[in-house]
Amino acid sequence: MRNVLLLIILLTSNFSFCQETEKLTVESLKLELVEFLMEKNQIRSNNKRVSLRGIHKNRVDENLKNGIYVFNNGSTHNLSFFVIVDNNSFNILDISTSQGLKDSIETTLKFAKSQKYCTEITQDYISRLIGVYYRINKNPRRRNDKNCEFELKPRKSTYDLNTLKLKLAEFLVEKKELNDIDQYFKYSDFLLVSKMDIYYGVDKEKKVECGIYTFAYLENDEPNFHYAIVNEDWIEIFSLESSENLSIGINKILDFAENHNYCHSKTGQIIEQLIGMKYLESCFDNPAFELP
Repeated sequence: MRNVLLLIILLTSNFSFCQETEKLTVESLKLELVEFLMEKNQIRSNNKRVSLRGIHKNRVDENLKNGIYVFNNGSTHNLSFFVIVDNNSFNILDISTSQGLKDSIETTLKFAKSQKYCTEITQDYISRLIGVYYRINKNPRRRNDKNCEFELKPRKSTYDLNTLKLKLAEFLVEKKELNDIDQYFKYSDFLLVSKMDIYYGVDKEKKVECGIYTFAYLENDEPNFHYAIVNEDWIEIFSLESSENLSIGINKILDFAENHNYCHSKTGQIIEQLIGMKYLESCFDNPAFELP
């Protein structure tokens, strides 16, 4: 009797491990998305319609391709979301909140890296997340970004160019890219400082505008570029030494842009440049990507 019981356990155990995972289809994915939209109060239980399309080809193939898709309930004045399809699994990107946007950007960067996407594809995906959050999800009734209606006058910081450079030099000493602070005074123009948005150049005679800046020690054969977020009376510095640092840097930029009422297009442009500095492989080097 004990042997029979043991045999039954082994057979049922083997059966459970040999079962194949159910294939992800368009219909099964839509059912999952409907459940999500119902949880978000974006769809009624008696109207389970969902609009799903690839963000590049604007359609969905019968055999789901790996990539990012946009979905919503198909009506106006409602939120839009994205979903990553990765082989036989999916991951919903909930960009209904600021924190959700940050988490979704981090998830998208990891997915893009795993797919070995070129720089332009990664930049495009991140820009779309930012654009939909600020244009649609943040103001679903107006469906536009009020910060894009007119350009706000940039705020001035309390730093002049020399004071800013000294702060950045102290950071480079900590990173051991500069031997000591005396080296800065000996070569006071070794730093490259430029704004990472549509305006370039820094006026030496005036207070530096609040914004995102890049800088490097140009005496090195291959200078490492770092980034400084200049606020009214404080500076935040970060580097891109790892993919994790890229997500952290993007979060810092999003917070700064929110506090300074940046138009999402300007924010997206800055972050695209940041991604371009981290990932250098262009789509022109390897154009063979199949995207939905």
